[in-house]
Amino acid sequence: MSQQKKLQMMTFIPKNTTIKVYTLGFPAKWKEKLAELALAANPSFNYELYILPLCGLLGKLCSNWVYGLIEISNLRKNSDDSKWIVCLTKIDKNMCEQICLNLKAAAISYYDNKISVEEVQKALNEFLDVINSDELFQYVGEDEIEIIDGNGKIASSYAYNGLCLKLMSNLIGKTIELDGEKLVLYYSAKNELMSQVLSASNGDLYAYVFSFSLQTIPVDNYPMILLNCSRRRFKNTTERSQRFLTNKMGVYVKHKDESRYFRLDIGYSSKKKALDWDQADKKCYDFIHLNGLPEAGDVMNTLEKFNGAQSEPRILCVISPENSYKSETTIGVGVGVKDEEQIYNQIYELISDSVEKSPMTAKAISRRDKLNPDDKLTDIRLC
Repeated sequence: MSQQKKLQMMTFIPKNTTIKVYTLGFPAKWKEKLAELALAANPSFNYELYILPLCGLLGKLCSNWVYGLIEISNLRKNSDDSKWIVCLTKIDKNMCEQICLNLKAAAISYYDNKISVEEVQKALNEFLDVINSDELFQYVGEDEIEIIDGNGKIASSYAYNGLCLKLMSNLIGKTIELDGEKLVLYYSAKNELMSQVLSASNGDLYAYVFSFSLQTIPVDNYPMILLNCSRRRFKNTTERSQRFLTNKMGVYVKHKDESRYFRLDIGYSSKKKALDWDQADKKCYDFIHLNGLPEAGDVMNTLEKFNGAQSEPRILCVISPENSYKSETTIGVGVGVKDEEQIYNQIYELISDSVEKSPMTAKAISRRDKLNPDDKLTDIRLC
């Protein structure tokens, strides 16, 4: 099957779209202290040439914990930081507090193994001391941006994340039906929604995952939105899993009264000589639900206590090739052609004010090769 047909299968054509974005600058004094910290940890660091080392981890944390994030820019010596963060959701004082926590969590986590050096500890403390949400809130701005113009072309780089986020935000809490089963759509990651957890006849746990991506069609580079559907599998037990836990394990946490999942990692802590939550993730989670998580070792030893439908919160460990054994589930990650067609049509009804159906999608789905969604254990990339 050609790449063009694959791209046409589950696609929509976006209409003319303007979004309101909220921006947040990064204070110059904070960047100065962050640069001093980077140089204290690595005196040979070339601030003239490279981005500040904390940017990668900070971007990951903000993507996971700052709802509606469109873009977070890297910090360089001469970078324009007036729009360091761009969000689809309004940046209020509470979000500024969350972002400050992300900053502190990222810095503590990144430099944790170097704080025994006195200069690093001093520079880290000085950086942490300047961070405060009241000052950050002074750097909030807003703007109206046309992201898809009247000719149907991309008018701003914000379109790649902003349009998908706009569609996803309109779908949160909505319901679609698949083979008689009502699927409620919850936020689970940037540009991703996940259904409630389902149970197969043999007790295997899984959920449907939906994500959008904006792509362009050669040669004229007209945009189209690709809908990706898959299934994510969860462990029923961790009884045999600990010996496989050579890498971090993805964990989703769901509170009954919330329309979102929280994504965290569990891994081996060399400091504690035991399994532990990723500390940066844990700090961000505790900001929202103080002390709401059990010890990571307890989750791994007695998962059955935490992954049931009545558990509060419900804790779900992802099955992945790195941390699972082959016979752990009979559920595949693929979604069959008929199911895709049902999903596509129902999603369209919910977002039709922003998109048109792609003329080729129905034809491509009907001609698609048969897919047995239970053939392979290989996890989807997003797990």
